[in-house]
Amino acid sequence: MANPKLAMIPTGYKAGKVYSVLPESGVGDFTFDRDSLATKVNENGLIETMAIDVPRLDYTDGGCPSLLLEPESTNEFTYSEDFTNAIWGKNTALVATANASVSPSGLTNATLLYNTGIENRIGQNVSIVSGKTYTMSVYIKNNGGDNVITFEVIGYSSKKTTITNEWARYDYTIIATSTSSVQFRFLSFNKNINLYAWGAQVEESEYTTSYIPTSASTVTRVGETCTGAGDASTFNDSEGVLMAEISALHDGSDGNRYLSVNSGSTTNSVRIYFGSVGDIQTVVTSSNATTSYMQYGGATISEINKIIITYSDSDFTLWVNGYQVASDSRGTGATPIGLDRVNYNAGVGGTPFYGNTKQLQYFDSILTDAELETLTSWQSFLEMANAQNYTII
Repeated sequence: MANPKLAMIPTGYKAGKVYSVLPESGVGDFTFDRDSLATKVNENGLIETMAIDVPRLDYTDGGCPSLLLEPESTNEFTYSEDFTNAIWGKNTALVATANASVSPSGLTNATLLYNTGIENRIGQNVSIVSGKTYTMSVYIKNNGGDNVITFEVIGYSSKKTTITNEWARYDYTIIATSTSSVQFRFLSFNKNINLYAWGAQVEESEYTTSYIPTSASTVTRVGETCTGAGDASTFNDSEGVLMAEISALHDGSDGNRYLSVNSGSTTNSVRIYFGSVGDIQTVVTSSNATTSYMQYGGATISEINKIIITYSDSDFTLWVNGYQVASDSRGTGATPIGLDRVNYNAGVGGTPFYGNTKQLQYFDSILTDAELETLTSWQSFLEMANAQNYTII
């Protein structure tokens, strides 16, 4: 198999930059931007804070890291780690002891919550807006108490959750039916409580995003952009292969999430994206006309999928996890013009890709079916690297 003209495997980065393996000149490096701090799970499984504009290579799933890109989100809890603060409403018998255990951050800053009485509860008030969706999350580790706790907001359905003796993040989602101030609570009723808690979060979102620490005020993590890898000499307007090993942040209706080779706009582009209905789609445009569209609904987009789109003057194919799942042979001869970059968006600033990337590759010529099958079937980073003759450092 020929080497790709551009290959990004999340290993090297600095402030404002995500390095690509190929081309070695650095032309394939991405420009990265995030105007705030953000957290990730590091190689030791601990939650670590990254500085402004520093990309996040996240190890949440273990093994090799993923480049994590997320939208803007705000933690509406003003004291996310200090459950002893008066902002947290508690029943009077519930004892909160600060700095009682090592938290998922690796620091001794988890709070012990303990009570053998009944009607145990702890919560913090948050203003919500009718029709918006809110998700609460908190890290919990049981310490010998009852292993079933309850998440609730008065007036909404509650959620019972079984906790374990290991740190885990638990969540709870509501759709606001009125504009008001409500208390997001956790713990339980008529149960003995003995557990550690850390890292509470409420955000306007259908799903939980990476942890946003707060102390005395709400905090916003700004949305991220990753753009501009390659130049005109990297890409072939007539034919090519774009491969991405990626996942979405969740399966819900988060809008279209694009990754594209483009000319600086959507007018000429080759795009892979997760659709708003949770499927995999591709589209090719030439001079602002759609020359190919393919769709595949047989994958879970919140899980890592290996996806390929091929394009040429008469044939377009879509491959997912070792299989060709769609083709489009329009015979129009219309392929994109002026391709000169890879962006984690549709070609302009809108519809950015938010999710995880294990690898991204671009080939400037069509590969055989056998090669395409192999490219979407490697079971590990090491297998792929060895097959591509990469030097691992």
